Amino acid sequence: MADRVTLGNQVINNILSNAVKFSYPEGTITIKCENSGSEEVVLSIMDQGIGMPDSLKEKLFSLGEQTSRNGTAGERGTGFGMPLVKTFVDYYGGRVEIKTSEKIGKSNEHGTTFFLYLKPRFCIVI
Repeated sequence: MADRVTLGNQVINNILSNAVKFSYPEGTITIKCENSGSEEVVLSIMDQGIGMPDSLKEKLFSLGEQTSRNGTAGERGTGFGMPLVKTFVDYYGGRVEIKTSEKIGKSNEHGTTFFLYLKPRFCIVI
């Protein structure tokens, strides 16, 4: 259950723009929406970008911490997007999880996946 405008404009847009910002040219971004098998829908957004260190991941949703860094083409961020994502998803009664692996050397195993766990809204039309 989520507000369509904030889910699209604040949550998904922030995650997608970061996926683009921290990906390499010709990189792939994958978006999936699946039923988790419980009473949740899982929206995942996965990139094959530079990933992030654990120290950044731990404070990513905190407004009081410096989390902004330049993208792969030098793009700048504000550090406000991810705290907004967390605030809205919490408000919806959902949760956010992150899986990330930093690019180290020439390894091809790198990138970040955001998992949004949301409760579906069911409508019964009479």
